[in-house]
Amino acid sequence: DSALRELPLVVISAEKTAPTVVEEHRATAALSLHGRHVVAEGSGHWVQLDRPDLIVHAALDVLEQVRARAQRG
Repeated sequence: DSALRELPLVVISAEKTAPTVVEEHRATAALSLHGRHVVAEGSGHWVQLDRPDLIVHAALDVLEQVRARAQRG
């Protein structure tokens, strides 16, 4: 089993990422039961500069999942 299996995970690919790399990103996201893959439309290599909104949203989503898990015990 993957060490990521129970962890929340968001993998973000730039819009112009090569298809083979996008598949690798999808596979990485799939290592977690709570993983998801997002393509940052309108983004080049520097997603954090081109789409900071997407980065913030992904971070907040992961934080929310961690908090919910902590509350469940």
